[in-house]
Amino acid sequence: MKGLVPVVALLWLGCATTEIQEPRAREDRPASLPSRQQSLQLQMASDVEVLQGSRIVKADLERARALLTRARQVLQPPQWELLDRKLRAAEGSWARYETLARASGKPAGVPRSPAPVLGLVGARTASAAAEVSSLNPLLLALGTLWPAELGNGELTPRLNAELNLEASLRELVAAGRVVETQLESSKRPPGTTTSSRGRPGCEPIPVPHLGGDVIHDTCADVVPPNRFPGQDVLVMDKRFDALQADANVLWEIKTDRFDTYVPFLQKRTVESQVPELRREREIATACGYGFVVGVSSAAHAEALRLGIPGLDVRLTGC
Repeated sequence: MKGLVPVVALLWLGCATTEIQEPRAREDRPASLPSRQQSLQLQMASDVEVLQGSRIVKADLERARALLTRARQVLQPPQWELLDRKLRAAEGSWARYETLARASGKPAGVPRSPAPVLGLVGARTASAAAEVSSLNPLLLALGTLWPAELGNGELTPRLNAELNLEASLRELVAAGRVVETQLESSKRPPGTTTSSRGRPGCEPIPVPHLGGDVIHDTCADVVPPNRFPGQDVLVMDKRFDALQADANVLWEIKTDRFDTYVPFLQKRTVESQVPELRREREIATACGYGFVVGVSSAAHAEALRLGIPGLDVRLTGC
């Protein structure tokens, strides 16, 4: 993690004397005492520890539940209800998975992604971090629940439960990212969410994700992060996977397992993607947007940069 959980303990010690002293002037007192929100922040932060384990276990969900319960007084009701609903779904998936795992003699635990969702636990400007600092422990804990790819095609009941758990955990992390985006967006001054675009058709129109690929759609919502969670955007009648929440940048997400492809398939994949990506970048540039392509592997990123010099390609971890 990148140090977004400020934990400061202030201990004021007074020395008893036998003399009766005049009350100290107000300016001699501490400048400020911890507010109710600061106290909550300290209490929540004490429950978050740096996660060294490579597997997500039941204790991780229990930690998230405890932090969410404490955060209820800070979150807006719709935000709390969203996170509570997704966490309950993950808890239910875990219970089913744990029962089947034990029956098969396997330990209950799923691989943790080596690249957690950075929107929740990674870099953020200092001002934005301060805005949601009392919720950082909860958001950090949720970000570490992003699982690695699970299952291997052998659809036994246990593996089915494992894959369902994977989907539930990803949806829970996505819900946390949606809430964080809402919190940060609510602090921005009015008028900071539009770009210098005046051409007809350049205004972004949210439309539902096409669906059919949960990993792709979740990645599009979480990584940029998406200004319109659950939706693509139409610009000049072209569908983009996301419009970044805190910048006027359009995103195209690719979740190809490019580094597992044989050379022939890698070549064909790049040849099919380059013309469309070039067109999307032209549309974005003409309308005053930035344009980013998110990919899952460094090999894919390098191939696309060779096909389109200057293309902004970033690794998503999805």
